[in-house]
Amino acid sequence: MVATWESQRTVFRRIAQQPYVQWPVYDSTPLYDQTSLAGLESDIQIVSEVWFTHHEHDSLEQFICTLPIAYFRFEAHDRYTESTRYEM
Repeated sequence: MVATWESQRTVFRRIAQQPYVQWPVYDSTPLYDQTSLAGLESDIQIVSEVWFTHHEHDSLEQFICTLPIAYFRFEAHDRYTESTRYEM
């Protein structure tokens, strides 16, 4: 099924209501910042865990296209570069 604005809102509301989730991680701990690959991995994992439990979300391609990353760039061959910053 296609993700709707309402289904996306439901996912992020669930994330916001989880008392044990600190998201995005670069805002929650000094261990990560917006250039941290580990922070990016953690944020994507948090979103994907909730995203795919929703009955309307069954497409990986749609998840990637809808992921709320304000700035995200990979160099050739998907190598993460030090200068890349992301924001959720």
